[in-house]
Amino acid sequence: MTDDRWLEETTARLRAHATQAEPLPAAIPRLRGAVTRRRRRRTATLAAGTVAALGICGVAVALNQQQEPRRDVDLAAPNSPAATPATLPASACPDPLDALGTPPPIDDLAEQKELIFTLHTLSSVLVVHAEPTPLGVVALVADETGDQDYFAEPTVAQRLKQLGVGVVYEWIPRGEEGGSAKEQVRQAIQWSLQDAISDVRARIRGLTGSAGLVLWQEAGALVLNWKRPAPPEVVALQGVRADRVRVELREVTYSDADTLRAARAVFAWAKANHATRLLSSASGCGDGTGLKVGVVPKRAADANLAAQLEEAAGMRVTVVPEERPVDLPGRIR
Repeated sequence: MTDDRWLEETTARLRAHATQAEPLPAAIPRLRGAVTRRRRRRTATLAAGTVAALGICGVAVALNQQQEPRRDVDLAAPNSPAATPATLPASACPDPLDALGTPPPIDDLAEQKELIFTLHTLSSVLVVHAEPTPLGVVALVADETGDQDYFAEPTVAQRLKQLGVGVVYEWIPRGEEGGSAKEQVRQAIQWSLQDAISDVRARIRGLTGSAGLVLWQEAGALVLNWKRPAPPEVVALQGVRADRVRVELREVTYSDADTLRAARAVFAWAKANHATRLLSSASGCGDGTGLKVGVVPKRAADANLAAQLEEAAGMRVTVVPEERPVDLPGRIR
């Protein structure tokens, strides 16, 4: 049986099973609630996905290259004297989240802890879990309406915010799609950052020099990387907003556009030299200092190859060992 035929038959069987499944009427409200929650989770995930956007572009450059015959470029062999460790370690080209560093301490931690103690003494509102965060106290409250949409009742949220709570959401028990308390607090912070993300994106639209907008949940902040020097419009965005979200500006060496051009140049060089099977991906460093290129492990320590990649890119290149992508069902690209 061919791969295509197997895929067609498997898809047909799955569709047949799907058509036989019908939700019970009593379960429809619960299913709708679950769909709503999953959509909100997906929205938060997409926002966080901004971190990896450049990396995805780099991979796309690699995967869209036309396949060449299996002929490697005539470079120093892995066992030759020239094949010494090629570049700086991978830590010299960190991922966007690793480049953030350690989150700053919470300034009003003592006050938030006192407020949490007060919340647990309330008789009119059941606060299931409360936790200090950079955005203020996050309170998860019991909701008896049965809507299961993550939103606390408006009157409850308003009262708690009058007491000083920063973020209020509904507590979802584990058996009803709810995660642990820590996971739900993390999710609440993601949702609370959405307005800031949308606002910053709108303000930088059309400006050149962006090197990525990173969601830093642990700090309740957005980190805006920009090629130096940043224009006044971008500089004006940094600081703490009214919703306590901190926007941090970090000026870097290269923009997203710079690293994308470098990634394309690397794969153009590989195609011209029949070396596409040596490379797997290319993406910008999270701190905007250069390009990270994935090379098949057997050639990742080849200094000669690394030097040619860096020359083609026109910027610093960090080589990391990485297998080439594999297509389903098992074909190597």
